Amino acid sequence: MSKKKGSSMNLWSIGVPLLLLAILVWLAYTMKGGAAVREGFTKSGALFVSVAPSMAIGLLMAGFVALLVPQGAVARSFGENSGPRGLLLASVAGILTPGGPFTHFPLLAAFRSQGAAIGPLSAYITAWSLLGAHRILLWEGPLLGWRFVFVRVGVSFFCAPLVGWMAQALDVAVGRIPMASSSP
Repeated sequence: MSKKKGSSMNLWSIGVPLLLLAILVWLAYTMKGGAAVREGFTKSGALFVSVAPSMAIGLLMAGFVALLVPQGAVARSFGENSGPRGLLLASVAGILTPGGPFTHFPLLAAFRSQGAAIGPLSAYITAWSLLGAHRILLWEGPLLGWRFVFVRVGVSFFCAPLVGWMAQALDVAVGRIPMASSSP
């Protein structure tokens, strides 16, 4: 399956999950019978219905971000030549932007299509995962205590730019790693 420019799907992003799904369906059928397969599809449908609104919002946001944010601005701020500034900016953005994976990953795919490099994207998603301000303020501090937050954030703070720098260095060292999302 060849990947044309602008396409976000390739053999790995569709073929491998489909193969894994086929294996799971086959295992459910051989181990538990046809009723289990029907139950699996029913549970999957219910899960899809529960996450579909978030997925739709995230994909719509990504489309409008790609439309409204100038490609040059993304490339300058988060591109391969953005250097340490791009890593720090991406890290701060990851800390400050609330939301779940259904909104962030489509947005990151939009930024990737607009010229963002692997390093800043890696810094962003690492900061969002480790240091999301909304999670710290709403959950971690009130439930685990602010001393815990101070210590954990203190040791985690430099992880995002470091991961971004390492991801960028690895990308350069091994050449262009094919990605599921489109490259600029």
